[in-house]
Amino acid sequence: MSVNKPEIRAGDRVDMPECGMSTSLLSVPDAMAAAVEHHRQGRFAEAADIYRRVLAAVPDHADALHLLGLTVLQHGDAGGGVDLLARAVVERPEVPNYRLSLANALRVLGRRAPALDALMPALVMSPQRPDAHVFRGTLLAALGRCEEAADSYRLALALDPALAEASYNLGNALQAVGQFGEAVTSYERALAHLPQGAPFHADIWANLATALFSQGRLADAIAAHRRGLEVRPGQPEIERTLLQWRNLEPDADPLVERAQREGWCRRHARGLSAAAPSFDHDRDPDRRLRIGYVAGPTLFASTHALTVLPMMEAHDRAAVEIVIYSDLLPDRADAYTAKYRAATAHWRDTAGLDDAAFAEKVRADRIDVLVDIVGHLGGPRFLALAHRPAPVQIAAFVTGTSGLAAIDWALADPLLVPREHEAHFCEKILRVPLAYLYRPMYQAAPAAAPPSAAAGHVTFGSLNGLVKVTEPVIRLWARALLAVPGSRILVKGNAFSDAPERQRYLDMFRRCGIEPARVELRGWTRGFQDHLRVLDEIDIVLDSFPYSGVTTTCEALWMGAPVVTLVVGRACGRYGLTLLSAVGLGELAAATEDEFVAKAAALAADRPRLAELRRTLRARMAASPLCDARAFAGSVEAAYRQAWLAWCRP
Repeated sequence: MSVNKPEIRAGDRVDMPECGMSTSLLSVPDAMAAAVEHHRQGRFAEAADIYRRVLAAVPDHADALHLLGLTVLQHGDAGGGVDLLARAVVERPEVPNYRLSLANALRVLGRRAPALDALMPALVMSPQRPDAHVFRGTLLAALGRCEEAADSYRLALALDPALAEASYNLGNALQAVGQFGEAVTSYERALAHLPQGAPFHADIWANLATALFSQGRLADAIAAHRRGLEVRPGQPEIERTLLQWRNLEPDADPLVERAQREGWCRRHARGLSAAAPSFDHDRDPDRRLRIGYVAGPTLFASTHALTVLPMMEAHDRAAVEIVIYSDLLPDRADAYTAKYRAATAHWRDTAGLDDAAFAEKVRADRIDVLVDIVGHLGGPRFLALAHRPAPVQIAAFVTGTSGLAAIDWALADPLLVPREHEAHFCEKILRVPLAYLYRPMYQAAPAAAPPSAAAGHVTFGSLNGLVKVTEPVIRLWARALLAVPGSRILVKGNAFSDAPERQRYLDMFRRCGIEPARVELRGWTRGFQDHLRVLDEIDIVLDSFPYSGVTTTCEALWMGAPVVTLVVGRACGRYGLTLLSAVGLGELAAATEDEFVAKAAALAADRPRLAELRRTLRARMAASPLCDARAFAGSVEAAYRQAWLAWCRP
């Protein structure tokens, strides 16, 4: 902790009646030395008291302002810290450390743009400080300016190539813009230079696992997560992620999966609901219900806006009163966030609350039915529901069981979870006619003519996440290609921006008998419209298994590209069936791999049907239950009412 030499007037003394020294008056430098020693030893209250005494004697003492600001910040008062640190900067604008501290306090308050403004003069004054470049990168990344953040981390590494924190953060920034290969390299560099006892050691393994997962390297991703658990045992979210990834294993048994998830919940949720008070809600079965949606940090221009937003906008305000619980940070809010706010009666900002405080807020709102709309994605509030904050708790958009006894119901349709699969869930199945809704976020261009009309050959394709595109999936796709002479395949994935990843997938196709000339691997696209335009180059989309496409299937159908799917015995692999059936194309859902190949080949041979689907599929879809927001909202409201009745009349 450095102390700059301030201008001290002769005779300035600090009244120290409780300092235990021989005189109650100390010189300002001696008082500051005593305060700094308290500060170093973690005695913040004593340090703050002396800093305040110094300021009583010398109100413009910049170091006292700075160090008191740090003490107040360390005590949890970021707002008070900002005020003091800003005064220190005014008194000594030439001191870079003051500006760095002010920027950090603003960051703690969530004011990242002002923090960046406060930091920049410090970088101009001290361009050779790697830590300042890392800090700038952190702020830029938090503002979504990840490419600029990566440049800042590279500047830090140019000054100190062994700075593990810079390599780690560079990996995070690269991963955010889809440069997964370079991200993996950065994480590996960070691990190679990691100082002993670094607090982010386990975090590097976790983020490395995520990057490997995005490349489709599931086994390597699992291994990285397990290394992270060795470094920091007992990370419940990592353990839960590994359980969720079992959805991607072709031979996973859903009953075993249920047992494993229930075991995780017993370990990590034990006792959380024991302290929950009994509910005294009015048990009138017909009254207006207060519905709470647990949304996590998703309520911006994300894929949730395709489903959740139109549902909320279509809710019957006379039947239900909607309360949203959002962990979205203020600087991530956008125009879609405003639409969500407009669609709800009450909005609760819950970022920063622990699960117990979150649950208390839900109880205070007297929510009747609490619906988790993000738990299937590893939502951060999953264990908050274990506190039992509402009488009725429901999981929506499920891909499997939650395993959590405090969740009473799982929302599903008969195709997604047929009655013979109910044993896969610890929740009771709350049935709706269709468990999904789709509305495009942006205006899409009209569907193009089938590419086979101009190319003279059929192009199969996939836009699913590459972690779903495993070697068994490629083997099945290759069989379809071999059944249609001259056909090609276009696979889009962000990781294909990296040449080594392209080669890895080309090698998998080659091992299955498909030469590289028949395969196009398309990398990251910048905008949503460019993403959709890739579908103009695909005649028939081939779905993945055992985890089928959901959003990607809807996008393909909207652009006039039919989808052939393989139905498996788990909810995560049955979305293709439910979506295709909703638009009248259930015959494109195959029960076996042989049937999948036969359906793909028959559709490829029927050029008139491909042309007709390209021309009419969007209108058919728009008129289907899949795009009927009011019907969907009405069906879930009826389901909520059914669950409420079950609670009212146990």
